[in-house]
Amino acid sequence: MDVKVGSGAFMPTYELSAALAEAIVGVANGAGVRTTALLTDMNQVLASSAGNAVEVREAVQFLTGEYRNPRLFDVTMALCVKC
Repeated sequence: MDVKVGSGAFMPTYELSAALAEAIVGVANGAGVRTTALLTDMNQVLASSAGNAVEVREAVQFLTGEYRNPRLFDVTMALCVKC
């Protein structure tokens, strides 16, 4: 689970975002869905794009290997390692 932190996030402070992440993980794991969380900065875009259509295009580029934004790659790999 990617839980955002910052002024644009649901929870604007690190402490509140960490508490939200712990709650989400607790509920999911309690329901039998193995879950971990990673806190990431919402004060900047995760990849190069913002907006539905261009984010989908960038996701397709990432999945096909055409282009992989380094920041998005780092977060994706960090989430994969936790699994």
